[in-house]
Amino acid sequence: MRDRNGALHQKLAQWYRSGRQKDLNLIALPYSSLEPLAGLFQALTKGERILWVKGSSKEPSPESAPWKNLDLFLAHQEDPRASVVLLEAPEALLASDAYDLVIFDDLTGFPEYPLSLKEEVLLHALRLGRRRLSLSVDKVFSSAMSLEGLVEKKHHYISEPRILLSQVDPKEGVCNSLFDFLSFFLNDQRLVVLFAPEDTLESLRDYLLRIDPSLAKDLVAPPQKKEGLSLAGAGLGRALMLCPTIQDFTELPQNIEFIVADAPGAPVDYRGFVFLCVRAGMQSDINGEVLLFGKEATQDMLRAKDIARQFNQTLWEREELR
Repeated sequence: MRDRNGALHQKLAQWYRSGRQKDLNLIALPYSSLEPLAGLFQALTKGERILWVKGSSKEPSPESAPWKNLDLFLAHQEDPRASVVLLEAPEALLASDAYDLVIFDDLTGFPEYPLSLKEEVLLHALRLGRRRLSLSVDKVFSSAMSLEGLVEKKHHYISEPRILLSQVDPKEGVCNSLFDFLSFFLNDQRLVVLFAPEDTLESLRDYLLRIDPSLAKDLVAPPQKKEGLSLAGAGLGRALMLCPTIQDFTELPQNIEFIVADAPGAPVDYRGFVFLCVRAGMQSDINGEVLLFGKEATQDMLRAKDIARQFNQTLWEREELR
């Protein structure tokens, strides 16, 4: 793994220094270590500047940030003295300073902004920087070179989402297969997160309890951000959370079974589904499932499945799964 990361270090630095290609795709798993970018930051000469655009509210931790151990001035707003400026995507649209490199980080945290905003930011970056680097689960710059930064997959594979077609409207109930999966997961003492539109949650809860009143003992409220630390110690074990907002619950120290009751209508794109696929198996070798229910299979659902499968194929070819 060190040799592979070392080679990636060199390739990134060579790309930046050569100047032959303006753009570069670094394709990697969600939550991947950003350590391979350290070589790129070390290659910066005095006076060069980076704009780091965050695709979520999260940013690399001090332990994993590629600028750790480097004497660089960081700022969270535009500052001509800063070597690295970190802005969230909406803020980056208003940026006006000149940069030598613009990096869009779509790997550190669950995507919080639509693809359309990401595209706007990357277009705006053409006016701000000499180079653009995309950190994402797939290729963003269609005509640019791509490098694979698939590192630190601790467990044996990535959950591929199951696409399950059903004509049942979530406002009216759940299909038999969804209830069967739900019962199986709970009987196996797993944590289940069921995402459904907010205006259907109460009726969905009532419907489930009419079918099986014993589910009442399994229902728990989704943790608030401020509760994350208290929950991180023990996890929830067997439990059922009904959530209106799709999120990854990285503060919970256990794998999760994710069920999206209305995947075609979900307010996320394929990137969010891929994040769920990786998050489902982050904590142990027994991966959780990602079940996408809907009346039809959308392009986002199919693309997420294809990306997860490609990652697994790459892991297999690199003997990570053998």
